[in-house]
Amino acid sequence: MPTFTRLCRAAAACALALATLAAPAHASPAPASPCREVALPVSLTDGSPARLAGTLCVPEGADRVAVLVPGITYDRQYWDFPYRPDIYSFTRRANEAGLATLALDKLGTGRSTHPPSTQVTLPNQIATVHQTVQALRTGALGPIFTKVALVGHSYGSIIAYALAGTHPRDVDALVTTGVTHTPNLFTIATQVFLHPQPAMLDPKFAPLGLDAGYITTQRGRKAIFYAARTSDPAVIDRDNELRDLYTLGDLATYLKELALTSSRGYNGPVYVVNGGDDQLMCGAVPPMGAPCSSGNELADHEKPFYGPEATVDGAIIPDTGHDLTLSTTAPDTAQNILDWLNRH
Repeated sequence: MPTFTRLCRAAAACALALATLAAPAHASPAPASPCREVALPVSLTDGSPARLAGTLCVPEGADRVAVLVPGITYDRQYWDFPYRPDIYSFTRRANEAGLATLALDKLGTGRSTHPPSTQVTLPNQIATVHQTVQALRTGALGPIFTKVALVGHSYGSIIAYALAGTHPRDVDALVTTGVTHTPNLFTIATQVFLHPQPAMLDPKFAPLGLDAGYITTQRGRKAIFYAARTSDPAVIDRDNELRDLYTLGDLATYLKELALTSSRGYNGPVYVVNGGDDQLMCGAVPPMGAPCSSGNELADHEKPFYGPEATVDGAIIPDTGHDLTLSTTAPDTAQNILDWLNRH
């Protein structure tokens, strides 16, 4: 073998040996993420098949899970916002505290099934989340969870409390955020629902081929969801980009639920969390809003809407609007919820 070739091979071997010696002892593959995508087969109330999508995050050893249900025009990203997760990710904080989370795309949103809009209703939202809870308890999604909490935001809270009242054995603890049983319907009607846009006319949703009952909202409408002192313009801009859908069926059946008050069937622990400056839920005179001056006052207001044995606690996050998890006070909201869940 030529001398030059031998020298090159020797040099390469030395370089490899030096690189191996120089490599730090901890240079092992990064641990796998505790989060994964799930797609659960479910059935609607008429037996039609559908799929509910979400992100399941399970810290090592976790046997408690919070099912996170977003509100109207949101998908699962509300709970794990793709901007400054150190501030705006509820899932990250919950997982760091050892609590598993399943953040859902509601029926008709995100990566979940988009059936005809007439089927995207509160009863079907309840039915699909109920089947999801059953899957978590039986291990159909992997781990078997012994405790399940429902944590909702806005319309997601309505789905959660109606589910708790309809299927009380599903729920070990209930957290509602951004909702009361006496919303400020005037503000909601004039500031949100009078500015709809059919999804078929929105370039973001037009490729989905949805029917006229699917609605989104125009860009710029998100400011009503925030309080000026605790909002980040970058969050509001991203929020507008991520806007999702609701349906006329969601709206009609929600109004019916206001009269039915299914939540009176639930007798477990409830935690009601609102922003002190929530223009959609707070107001001086019911039914044009609920009292939001203190957590105790809010809890006293909400208690008659649950079963006689329910324990209802409340919290008001000061200077915060409707979107608590997307406000700069989000860490305070998350800590309040996690502390309460640990006690229950």
